[in-house]
Formats: sequence, structure tokens, C-alpha cells
Amino acid sequence: MITQVTIPVDAEYVLKLLYLLVTTTAMCLELIAVMNCTLLSMMDPGLALRCPDGSMHPAVDGMMEEKSQVCPMEHAMRREWTRAERGHQLR
Repeated sequence: MITQVTIPVDAEYVLKLLYLLVTTTAMCLELIAVMNCTLLSMMDPGLALRCPDGSMHPAVDGMMEEKSQVCPMEHAMRREWTRAERGHQLR
């Protein structure tokens, strides 16, 4: 049982497997997004404040680059959760 959803014993094997794969994929994407956001919030301000003059622009560029990677990850995570929920409703 993942995410407080009980999978019926008599459900087809493929449906069970698909539900578990989609749910696990969503959880992994969520962990990656959280890890990226945490590293971004810790590393880039330190780069901007502790490095020599002119390091503010590379730090901001790095933040924008990471943001462009995290946003699609969050959208993919939401899409996978929606797929898992729809699959659960189809049973």
C-alpha cells in the first residue's frame, strides 16, 4: 500500500504494476525537485556573497538555469500523480 491506497487483491497484475510504477516515478520526481531546490537555496546565495566582485551575475544565471530544470520536474511529478489517481479510479 503506497499513498494510503489499497490495491484490490483481484485486480489485474498489469494494472497493479502500472499503478506502482507511476506512483514510484512521481515520488522520485518529487524527491529530485526537492533536492534541487534545497541545493539551489543553499549554494547560489553563498556564491553571490562570498566570491569576488562580479560573481552575482553567474550566481543569478545558475539560479535561473536550475529553476528552468526544477519547474518541468514539478510538472512531471504532478502529471504522474494525476495518472496514478486516474488509474486508481478506473479499477
